[in-house]
Amino acid sequence: MFPPDISTACYPLLVEALRLLPGIGPRHERDRLGQAKYQAARSPSLSADFNGKTITLTELEELFVYDRQGRPRVSPTGATLLLRLFEEGAFGSFEDRNVEGDLELLAQYAKGLATVIERNYWRGGSRKTRPQPANGSAKKRSGQALAKTPPSAVQVTDAPSVLFKSLIHRLV
Repeated sequence: MFPPDISTACYPLLVEALRLLPGIGPRHERDRLGQAKYQAARSPSLSADFNGKTITLTELEELFVYDRQGRPRVSPTGATLLLRLFEEGAFGSFEDRNVEGDLELLAQYAKGLATVIERNYWRGGSRKTRPQPANGSAKKRSGQALAKTPPSAVQVTDAPSVLFKSLIHRLV
């Protein structure tokens, strides 16, 4: 399956690290890096060409340190590789992407000076929880109380039959 989780909780997700690079498409570049890793693993030289830059499998593995959920995370050494590839112009540019990124934060992480890129960094703050009403039996919406009706008590009328649904599905 996946290698054991070696303190990967302190590593940011690969997409989060790529979002710190300005003017690139993070998901697109994650996929391209994954393809490069696949090619390097099958290459006799254990390296791949990434937009004119040669990357070894060992370097690429620092970008794909998997956590327990199987998500790729970036080690500080991998962050150094991302910065190098960015400076060398290996990533495709998207002019319509107006995100400035944060090269300084990625550089600090690569040097071991920054910790995890915080969750919800891109949302501008932590998620807000919804306040729960004091009376749990009914919710208020625009001044009216909504009654809770159990699903078994609701009668459905004019519902198409299963035969009708399958016939329509076959016609489409």
